[in-house]
Amino acid sequence: MNRWVKRLLAVILVLAAVIVAVGFMLGAMVKAGVETIGPKLTGATVSVDSIMLLPLTGHGTITGLIIGNPKGFHSERAFKLDRVRVRLRVASLFSDTVLIDEITVIGPEITYEQGFSGSNISALRDHIESASRSDKGGRKTGAAAGPSGKQVQIGDVLIKDGTVKLSAALLKGEAVAVRLPDIHLKDLGKQPGGATVSEVSAEIFRAINGAVVKAVSSSGTVGKEGVRKLGESAGEAGSAALKSIKGLLGK
Repeated sequence: MNRWVKRLLAVILVLAAVIVAVGFMLGAMVKAGVETIGPKLTGATVSVDSIMLLPLTGHGTITGLIIGNPKGFHSERAFKLDRVRVRLRVASLFSDTVLIDEITVIGPEITYEQGFSGSNISALRDHIESASRSDKGGRKTGAAAGPSGKQVQIGDVLIKDGTVKLSAALLKGEAVAVRLPDIHLKDLGKQPGGATVSEVSAEIFRAINGAVVKAVSSSGTVGKEGVRKLGESAGEAGSAALKSIKGLLGK
């Protein structure tokens, strides 16, 4: 093989190794940010297995994103997202406004736990909206923009093929699965002045909460066979929680 060809291949391999290394470094930086900001926004634990970003294209993958439950709820977690695809402007990570072209979540698993004073999903939404209101007040007084100090703009958010597991306190972990309606949002944070991470997150969680409630309340399976199954497994100890579910379903 010609020595110039060998040198070219060596340069290509070195560049590829550098790109991969930079991708892992950027991913580690974003992962640390998610696991730091996430609990402040949601009031629950947030963990990520790994994040990989390709610096040349801005395409990335978030693997194993788990959002726990707020205090007072007993199911294992609220959200399990095995894989999230992201496309963003890498250079914007180092600016005041992070530009994300699209976020695609395929097949999320959501556990809906109905407690005595509301659901775990609505509690997460309320906590994020509280953070959002604080951010708005902070911006009016000149404070940093949200817990990350950054603005964010998202062109497209798609959540599809999701599952909602209906559970409840005192029902011994019994759950019934229903399909989550697809969620499609556009142009988040693109209003004049931009939006903070918490403001954009609040808008996404409002849509998720609405879709979850719609899935639970409109499901004939949950309304009949599912409620019967939960009632049988719960016994007398779960009667109050069972009534709350029937009230939610209008039964």
